Amino acid sequence: MRTRFLLILFVLFACSSQCVPGNLDSVKKNVSVLPNDTATITKLIKLSEVWNNRDQSIAEFLARKAFTLATNLGIDKSLFLARINLGNKLLGRGNYTEASSHLLESLRLAEKMNDPEAVAKACVSLGNFYGYQDQGDAALPYYDRALNYFKSVNNLSRMETVVNNIGNIYYGKTVYDSSFLHKAETYFMEAHDMLRDSKDTVKLIENMNNLGLVFSDEGKSREALRFLKSSEALCKAQGNTYDLIFVTSYIGRAYNELHRYDSAITSLKRSLELAQKMNNVPMTADACINLSLSYSQKKNFESAFEYMRTYQSLHDSLINSDNTRKMADAQSKYENEKKARQIDLLEINGKHQHRIYTYITWSLIAGSILLLLLALLMYNRYSLKNKSHHQLSLQNRIIAQKNKDITDSINYAKKIQEAMLPSIPSIRKAFPISFVLYEPKDIVSGDFYWFTEKKGKIFIAAVDCTGHGVPGAFMSMIGNDMLFDAVADKELSNPGEVLASLNLHVKNSLKQHEGESGSRDGMDICLCVFEKDFSALQYSGANRPLYLQREGEVRIIPPTKASIGGLTDLDQLFQSVRVPLQKGDTLYIFTDGFCDQFGGPDGKKFTTKRLRELLQSLKNEPLETVEQQLKQTFTAWKTASEQVDDVLLIGIRI
Repeated sequence: MRTRFLLILFVLFACSSQCVPGNLDSVKKNVSVLPNDTATITKLIKLSEVWNNRDQSIAEFLARKAFTLATNLGIDKSLFLARINLGNKLLGRGNYTEASSHLLESLRLAEKMNDPEAVAKACVSLGNFYGYQDQGDAALPYYDRALNYFKSVNNLSRMETVVNNIGNIYYGKTVYDSSFLHKAETYFMEAHDMLRDSKDTVKLIENMNNLGLVFSDEGKSREALRFLKSSEALCKAQGNTYDLIFVTSYIGRAYNELHRYDSAITSLKRSLELAQKMNNVPMTADACINLSLSYSQKKNFESAFEYMRTYQSLHDSLINSDNTRKMADAQSKYENEKKARQIDLLEINGKHQHRIYTYITWSLIAGSILLLLLALLMYNRYSLKNKSHHQLSLQNRIIAQKNKDITDSINYAKKIQEAMLPSIPSIRKAFPISFVLYEPKDIVSGDFYWFTEKKGKIFIAAVDCTGHGVPGAFMSMIGNDMLFDAVADKELSNPGEVLASLNLHVKNSLKQHEGESGSRDGMDICLCVFEKDFSALQYSGANRPLYLQREGEVRIIPPTKASIGGLTDLDQLFQSVRVPLQKGDTLYIFTDGFCDQFGGPDGKKFTTKRLRELLQSLKNEPLETVEQQLKQTFTAWKTASEQVDDVLLIGIRI
């Protein structure tokens, strides 16, 4: 039997080294005939570690098999090892809800066994669990508890692991406060010094990855690449596919910072391929968001949009309200069981005391019982309150984590969008008396203004894309690029023809001609093309009018009643209108955000009627004063109401 057992294990290791499709069936078949004993549990756990670097779905299967066997045997030590191993595997695959249950239960078992080393290991895993979700404040107490034990036994290897992980926590805090970046670097370098003479390549890889991220965020991208390339070489030499997912993603980010977008895309696609192969959902999402940013910088907005959608879908699947509830329940269950065990111990001690002090009067016993009942009642109330506190606390951390992920994305997108927008000085050089009132609802905007000069003509537009925030911002990049394509590459100067070209490109790029499979995103736009001498302009609009103010009266030049993209036909025509100009004329082009803002004394929309009346009341004012009055009016109207949309309004006086 022993010979057969060793042979089966040899086959399993051989399969793991091959890592070819269909191995899971082979592993299941071989595992099914293993004996039900503690030695098998140990071997299954080791095998799950081997497979974790190659195929996490097989690693999870082996971990679950070990846990099932340990549960059936009912031996605490084996059950602890199996639970913590399974919890770690689930954590690596983004199954946070189930991972939390196993890791908290492993800590309970370790405390029950009174095994300080097991307690420390469980604390490290729980620290990792909260750290993975950017809940640093919850992770640090677990790490501190583990670090104190490892210091007491002078376990340098374990100390390095925890120090490195604490560095990760402070690195996560840099999203809200960049001053933590130096603290993170300090912990990572301390861990790196501990690893100088170590042969533990896995830890060295993780540490160099962390240093690469920190240096990249500090703007030291070349220094970051030095660490990351060393890490990549180690991963390849060791056949460490799991860590190769991370390092190739980080290298892609560093290349993005250096504006080497082709190199970034190559690295990120490698990370995506490996993450998908290993069924690693968090890193699949990570690769998608970074690929989206890389493609947007290369102005390949179709690819950028698709990767952004994939990222959003994966991100939403990782963290949802049901997970929040289950995680809070698991944490509360652990805390409540821990307190219940303490009460059990108190009751046991009470029975011993009763045997020793038999002379205590029945009245005193009755009083003690009453006090105990009162204490239990107070504890029960405290327990319920404490459980609610834990649930609320964890829910708040999950919300903070969601905000962190979104903020990471939109702050990067903001840099891209700011670089895309024309400079105000360049606009004022062409239009000396002008202003641009631009108030995004979020960090990035679905509204954008566009400006260029071509062959003696001046082009300016106010554009309102579908939505706001990141999706709107990506649509704005598509629109910006396609406007330049129509004017610079196709050399179109008639605004109606420009809008028709823009409509065709948007519908084709977003596959809107393919029925239900395409998106319905689009944009509304007001485009004006001025003669160089300002004797006249040509206007065309897609759902956005042109306001012409002459001698105090505001005249509305209506648009074509159709959007760019969305449900609009491929061959939609947009009317062009020639408008003769006079000295002193004022032109206003704008999106709908100003007029759609709720507020005022009755909480109603501002409306186009109020905007027109406001502009007429300011007919004799300098344009600089008009801009100030518009800003003040919008702020006063909005009062305590939330801004409902992006705001863009451009004024030009001839």
